[in-house]
Amino acid sequence: YGLSCFERTRDEEYSARTFNFWIFPQPAPQTLGVGVPEAVANRRFVCEAGSLAFLSEQGFDFNTCIGKGIPYIPARQRDSLLAQLDRTLERGGPDRFSQQARVAVTDAADAAFLAELASQVEAWLAEGQSGSPELALAPATAFRRLLTYQLLGGERFCKPAEGGGGGDGHRGFIVRKVERRGGAPALMLSRAATAEAAAELAERLQREAREAVVDAAGFAAVFDMMRASGKPAVVHNGAFDVAYSLYSFGDGWLPPAWRGYREMARTWLPGGVYDTKLIARQLPEVLGRDTSLSALYAGVVDGEKGAAAKALLAAGGMQGTRLPRVVHAAGFDKYRGLAAGTLAHEAGYDAFMTGAAFACLLPLLRAKAAADPSALPAPVAAAAAAAAPLSGPLAPAAGFLGRMNLTYSDLPYVCLFEEDPIPERPKVVYLTWEEGALSEGEEGGGGNGGGGGGGGGGAAEPFRRGDAARSLTRRVQRALPPGEDGRPARVRLTLLSRTAALAELEDEASAQALCGELPPGGGGVAAAPYASYAAERHARFVSEAARAAGEGEGGGGRRGGGEDAQRAAKRQRVASQLPAAGEGEGEQGAAAAGEGGGPRGSSCSIM
Repeated sequence: YGLSCFERTRDEEYSARTFNFWIFPQPAPQTLGVGVPEAVANRRFVCEAGSLAFLSEQGFDFNTCIGKGIPYIPARQRDSLLAQLDRTLERGGPDRFSQQARVAVTDAADAAFLAELASQVEAWLAEGQSGSPELALAPATAFRRLLTYQLLGGERFCKPAEGGGGGDGHRGFIVRKVERRGGAPALMLSRAATAEAAAELAERLQREAREAVVDAAGFAAVFDMMRASGKPAVVHNGAFDVAYSLYSFGDGWLPPAWRGYREMARTWLPGGVYDTKLIARQLPEVLGRDTSLSALYAGVVDGEKGAAAKALLAAGGMQGTRLPRVVHAAGFDKYRGLAAGTLAHEAGYDAFMTGAAFACLLPLLRAKAAADPSALPAPVAAAAAAAAPLSGPLAPAAGFLGRMNLTYSDLPYVCLFEEDPIPERPKVVYLTWEEGALSEGEEGGGGNGGGGGGGGGGAAEPFRRGDAARSLTRRVQRALPPGEDGRPARVRLTLLSRTAALAELEDEASAQALCGELPPGGGGVAAAPYASYAAERHARFVSEAARAAGEGEGGGGRRGGGEDAQRAAKRQRVASQLPAAGEGEGEQGAAAAGEGGGPRGSSCSIM
């Protein structure tokens, strides 16, 4: 994991401190118990052979990574484990005994268990200080652990107080529960000759337990420091990097909905995040079409694009301005004097190149905005922009706060601090129909009638995605003229629900023709331009986000009441839209719409 920290030492100079962290998801110690989910305690992951070969070609040291890599568990689970330890201490620490009413032992097997346990503990105590300092009891069920606490807390093991008058509560040992993943917890007895020794031992065990949790969390401490600093994060084409970091070091999970992910990202990156890939794409007059990290660094940091950069600065009235100088701080000499790309793909070097390029892009953005104020994206909404000042060095990048580059997408970017832009999809139409309108029994009727599935008073047939895709494909193709080769028009479907889908056609003219042939209110399938669907959906998301934000103000926590309500509402919507288990044919049946079940050249995907 590469991290480079930049300090602005003067107007046109930055100092960088760069770090390479070897990290590896080491198996969590058994002593942490079930407080760490199995998926985190012993991670499983899939690697492509090509990725491993690429890392090997770049000199990646797998032995160091696995053998000496810094462990990590998400900060959220680390905090949960520490809170459990604190609650244990508040309830009396390891030396606690059941405060519940005594349970009568009526089962012969339980009585025999207690008799054998008592003999075992008494024999261990009789050994005195020459014996083992600890006694591990066999794992047991929750009921038998209750009986064990009841026995050990009773008079049989209670030392009498000096001068009589009953026991003083000290038994010559303390008891603690040891969680074990994949099995029942066990109880551990540790010798303590006096009450004072017992208190000291309990405090030491508590301290060691907390240290074990913090050690297992490992790199999460660095991620915590990054958040606490409030500084902006800079990535290059880093949508995946941000998601990976949030999942691995932050919350340990990724929300199922994009809105929840944005909230999580804002929580962990309060200073905002900037993507140099997206910024570089706005400066073709300087960088051309190659916006890879090495080319970007060579162009603006090493000066290969110096002439184009000077021309842009002059066009913005910034003659005489030079791009910032980036130096390595004292003691951070590994990358000093290297040519651009020399150690490309080494995590720390990539992080340094990204930050250095960002520093040099800022004056170029300022010049471009001065030359043509409409050439760059407008700053994000004022509420979201609170994380980034609208004056100072970051001001030129205010329109890129939280906007992440996307590759192979018609979205120009995705937004972590505002709603996403609406893409232009002129070849896509939004299809809706009434429940039952896609009945196969209507296929012979022709036209756009919508009576299928409703006649005769019979029960509606169960929704099957494969049947719906085939029927809808045929309905759309009947409404469009065939191609020049006489074959039906090509249609690519994405089913959204039981009564809605998106259809991608061959060209914009076909989309317009379909909207004319299947107007709303026709009684069957209706088609509308994608733009109207997207605008309505965007408005609904904005409204829901505002409402969820208002409901969550008093909920507290990163996964508070507002998000619980949102997730419950989503489950209800999904339940109302998707078939019950066993009803549908699944994605294989739907995909058949483009194969034997439907005209050649059609295809279907399920969103």
